[in-house]
Amino acid sequence: GPLPPKDSNLNNTILFTENFSVLLNANHPFAKRSKIPLIDLRNEDFVLFPEGYIMQKLVVEACNSVGFTPKITSEGEDMDAIKGLVAAGIGLTLLPESTFYDSTPRFTKKIPIDLPNIRRTVGIISPASRNLSPSEKVFHDFVVQFFSLLGQYQ
Repeated sequence: GPLPPKDSNLNNTILFTENFSVLLNANHPFAKRSKIPLIDLRNEDFVLFPEGYIMQKLVVEACNSVGFTPKITSEGEDMDAIKGLVAAGIGLTLLPESTFYDSTPRFTKKIPIDLPNIRRTVGIISPASRNLSPSEKVFHDFVVQFFSLLGQYQ
């Protein structure tokens, strides 16, 4: 999605940008593909986060950008619920790469999206107008370091 507006009172530290992949059931006809154009999912059943979640918004906007509204047949409140529904064959989903760092769930297949490139940028915004308090600075530095380490494993 777009970055927050450039505000001179805010510092933006971008931690990482990551692409989304399709997660689908291992028996799905598309499971053999090496990549999938988003438009090919226009008739599929989607499993997404409930409305109001940024992840749901990103997926819906991406689908709209190529000319369709995803048919959301099931919703999950968290990653594990969504992955479980996909593993059960209820539908497919789109998730950012970092959600697979441990493993791709059994009975599922993860396939990169060909077009368009859907990505989310994860960062922290901190006030520029004042110095961070010691505890804020510790947190800020921790988060930046944590994600720079995480980035090496992606």
